[in-house]
Amino acid sequence: MPVSVSIERNYNPTIIVARWGKFSDRLTQKIRDRVDNYLRYYGLQAIKRYFPKGGKGILEDSLKVFDESVGYRIMFRIASENREYGEVIKILEYGSPPHTITPNQAKALAFRPHLMRFYLGRGLVPMAIWGDQIFRARVEHPGNQAYRMFQLGLQDMKPELMGVVREAIKEEIRDIVKER
Repeated sequence: MPVSVSIERNYNPTIIVARWGKFSDRLTQKIRDRVDNYLRYYGLQAIKRYFPKGGKGILEDSLKVFDESVGYRIMFRIASENREYGEVIKILEYGSPPHTITPNQAKALAFRPHLMRFYLGRGLVPMAIWGDQIFRARVEHPGNQAYRMFQLGLQDMKPELMGVVREAIKEEIRDIVKER
């Protein structure tokens, strides 16, 4: 019975544990439970390790594991439960090209630039200061770099995830042998 662990990276990464073969209902449930437990802790930690330093906190905490298994196809998706955060995560994962930002309804964009100043006290201490409000008809955004946190995190966890599946199968075989 071939078993594989594959990762489909689209907008929301999906971990597919069993692609071929039919398992017993008991083995299927055992694998689902083990993978679910693994992903909820270690999987999320593997991805969070690659978040950019400024991306930690609410955005990072919005990541959840969703069990989307159907029948014998065991599938989990890791995504943000907040749609707006999901869009931000998409940009962090894939980056964005340079683009022009224009107002949707207003005549101008309004924003306050975030200035960083350093004060000498006990060494150099960064202090965030908001600048004066600026109005622009449009802004040329330089784009964002891709951080690939899902790609890197999922690559890190794939060998361990396959081990989790193997252990569940070995345990099921031991249980079957004991029952006979």
